[in-house]
Formats: sequence, C-alpha cells, structure tokens
Amino acid sequence: MTIKQQHEVRGFLREGDRVLGVTTAADSFEARATVIATGAWSGVVGRLAGVDIPVSPHRRHKFMTAPFPASRIPMATPFIIDPHTNFSLRREGPGLLLGHGRRDEPDGFSTEIDRSLEPALIERAIHRAPALADAELMRAWAGHGPIAGQLMAEMLAHGRAVTMDAGPLDMGRFARGEADVEPLTFV
Repeated sequence: MTIKQQHEVRGFLREGDRVLGVTTAADSFEARATVIATGAWSGVVGRLAGVDIPVSPHRRHKFMTAPFPASRIPMATPFIIDPHTNFSLRREGPGLLLGHGRRDEPDGFSTEIDRSLEPALIERAIHRAPALADAELMRAWAGHGPIAGQLMAEMLAHGRAVTMDAGPLDMGRFARGEADVEPLTFV
C-alpha cells in the first residue's frame, strides 16, 4: 500500500459508478480502493466523488491549563462532559484540558481561537471543579476532531478499528435512519 500525502484531491477517476482513483493538481492516482478520510472536510470531498457524506464542520475550542497539583485534582479524574453547557474537562498530563464551543456558530473551517469564550469557560470550570479557581490557562487551540482519520487508518492497517467500535459510524446509518447525534455536536 502506498499513501500519498500533501496532494489535494480535485476530483475522482470514475468508470460508471466505480471509483478508480483520484486526480490532484499534480497528477492522477489509480487505486483498487479509495477512502475518504478527511474528517471535517469529508462532506466537501464526498461531493467531489458524488457521495453525500452528511458531515458539517463545527469548531470546538480546547484550553490547556498550566501544570495543576494532583493533590487538588487527582490524576485519575474522569473525563467530564456537560452537554448542557458545552463544556468538557479532563486531565492531560500535568495540566487539565478544558473544552468549549458555541452552539450558534455557523459551520465552517476556521481554526482561529475565539478568546471571548474564556470567561464562560472559566466560570464553567470553577462550577465543576472549584479548585480550578487557582488554575492558569496556558494555551488554546481550535479546530475539528481527528478521531475519524485515526479509525480509518486502523481499519486500513488492521482490518478493523482498534481504538473504539466504529460500527456506529457506518455510513449506512443515515439511510437506515440511525443518525443519532453525539451530545457535544451541535445541530
């Protein structure tokens, strides 16, 4: 198997309903199987292939605290997700990873950090774990989750997803009317 990186797909080589490969700005590549594993961009790339992949990108923000004492918030703290306030919290090494987003934000591919989220994030963090009143935000980033790409890589390499059961993510779920929305996605 050969994996080509840094080749933007511009179209698909087809013979009737069969996909034979992809075209890029630089070249065309034939393949026995073509996989669309482009995460938040899967809907856009799917349209190039004539496939409806109902994926819309919605920006989420992650904020990392400076190292925080395990004596105040244990290393074994569970991953906390509050879908009602769009907040998540988990230990990430010596610090804590805090997640937040806006329900009303239009879909898009922006990865720009929205610092105006910080006051609500801090309020929610302190509400969930009062010890975090003493935490310091160290860095932040915004974007879209990479889990789909990881699962696809595992399926190609091992014949099955290893990190988690990918069955609930099967494309056929949309045709079957089984499109349950994950609680931290926004509809």
